[in-house]
Amino acid sequence: MTWLNLRTLIEVPIFCASFSLFVQNSVVTNLIIYRTCYVDLGYNKSECALLGTSHKDNFTNELEKMVEPEANTIGLYLQLPPGLICAFTALFVGSWSDKHGRKWCLITAMGGQVLCFALVIVFSLLPHLSAWYLLLSSIPVIVTGGYAAILTLVLSYITDISDESNRGMRLGLFEVIFSLGTLIGTYSSSYIFKIVGYVGIYLIATGVMIVGFFFVFIMDESLPERQREALSQQQQSSFVEELKTMVKSVARKRSNYERSIILLCIAITSLFIFAFIADNSIIYLFLRSKFGWSLQKYNIFYSLRESLSIVGLFLGVYGLHKKLGVSESILILMGSLSSFSSSLVQGLASIDAHIYFAAVLKCLCNCVNPMVRSLISKIAKPDEIGKIFSVAVMVQNILQLLGSPAYTKIYNDTLITWPSLYNFITAGVYLLTIIFTIIIMILIRRTTSPVKFDILNEDVAAPSGSINDDGCE
Repeated sequence: MTWLNLRTLIEVPIFCASFSLFVQNSVVTNLIIYRTCYVDLGYNKSECALLGTSHKDNFTNELEKMVEPEANTIGLYLQLPPGLICAFTALFVGSWSDKHGRKWCLITAMGGQVLCFALVIVFSLLPHLSAWYLLLSSIPVIVTGGYAAILTLVLSYITDISDESNRGMRLGLFEVIFSLGTLIGTYSSSYIFKIVGYVGIYLIATGVMIVGFFFVFIMDESLPERQREALSQQQQSSFVEELKTMVKSVARKRSNYERSIILLCIAITSLFIFAFIADNSIIYLFLRSKFGWSLQKYNIFYSLRESLSIVGLFLGVYGLHKKLGVSESILILMGSLSSFSSSLVQGLASIDAHIYFAAVLKCLCNCVNPMVRSLISKIAKPDEIGKIFSVAVMVQNILQLLGSPAYTKIYNDTLITWPSLYNFITAGVYLLTIIFTIIIMILIRRTTSPVKFDILNEDVAAPSGSINDDGCE
């Protein structure tokens, strides 16, 4: 690998960010429960240390019931308000980075995450602080945009440094690296925690994030200086004007049904992530309740399912898209059908083998997001990409924040009567993405002039249907 290639290797900070997030993700819940138990509620410290472990007896079960409501409230305040604020902060990151460059915006966003982890380390070192003080750690993230901003900037950077021939491959590689960071972080966290405790695991998360933070410093800016200068010389916009600009970038009239395709793409990726995240928040509870699975058995299943998804992503993006020239829209449809069929089988499952079969069916699910982003990047102008990705990430984050609580309520309300119901709701969401994808395929084939998509049958002439004389919607 040459020095020039190394200086555009955005995959390094992607891995660092995803690993750091997930290596501490499960631990922070235990930390909140532990501190709430002995600091806020005044129970014995040694007894509180048993919560969240494999040790179970009548006293521990009763103690958990008394502590969880308060801990869940703190967790909700730690998640929802910062998440919503970050979603709107990230909305303006794309537009701002179009003018000032991706690199320094990414450094700022990752720096905010480093400060967040550092504050949690300080909290962990002060054993008598209430769990409510953890809310202070979200301040740097709120100011800098958090992971929503990082995601927007990374996607914009990849779009800047790639062309139409390899963009789908780079976006697919992003999904692979992010999934690997997630998988390694999730399954190493419990082992790391047993060895080094809360302080140690946050030191590791902070250290890995710092590696990604400093790696961005050696990376090249992805936007040409001439483009940044032209945009930065424009008059500074107000909050309302900036918002109008972003909405206009998404909703303005375009030729060849491109506006409809962009809106449908945003709807597909938002609904897909909503269903995917919400399902992940419930599936362990479902498997434990219906099939009596232990955490260890679930971890083996989750590891297998994620590994299959990574293999499916590689085969879909590299094998089908890059080597065989299968279009983005076909792969989006295949990924949506894969997820839809998996949810149906999971809902109808009566034995363990059905659950593993559902995991196999879901192997192409990770093809959806990179192909949607590739499709958007082929339609939008270079100075619009950051704005459109910002809007998409904002919608995804809001739906993601609402999805987990909504699914939890549905599952709790149907736990005794029909615990499998949530799987059919998830299948319904995936069915919507299938319908939207079919509409996109129809619109692409109806376009009045050659466009930049990889259409499966390029020798078929498109009909001349349009909405007005210039082909605009």
